[in-house]
Amino acid sequence: MNKHNNMSNSTEQKILKDDSSEQDAKITRYLEQLSEGERQTYEIAKQHLESSFSIEKSIGFINWKKQISEST
Repeated sequence: MNKHNNMSNSTEQKILKDDSSEQDAKITRYLEQLSEGERQTYEIAKQHLESSFSIEKSIGFINWKKQISEST
């Protein structure tokens, strides 16, 4: 039973890692397409909000992901 739990945890960790790499790739693509003004706004938000800033929860990123998914 313990061996099964270890296998499940390992599989779960791989899935989470894959999801994380996919999300990282999306974030990179999003940041690469920002205009200079958007990039400056992003940097200011990161500096001011520090650890409470989450690109994944930002309106710009959410709207970009929605736009990308609608176009595919």
